[in-house]
Amino acid sequence: MTRRILVTTSFLLGYLSISFSFAAEISTGKAEDVGISSERLQRINTAMQTLSSPR
Repeated sequence: MTRRILVTTSFLLGYLSISFSFAAEISTGKAEDVGISSERLQRINTAMQTLSSPR
């Protein structure tokens, strides 16, 4: 059982480190540069925050 936990933990840490290394390569820019208006992006953000807030 302990070996299984160790292997699972090692796998997850490896996966996360690879994921974060790829995420570091993502560039940022203005919403308009990719075809989305800033106003629409703000409305989407507000809606997502409303959905994820605890009730």
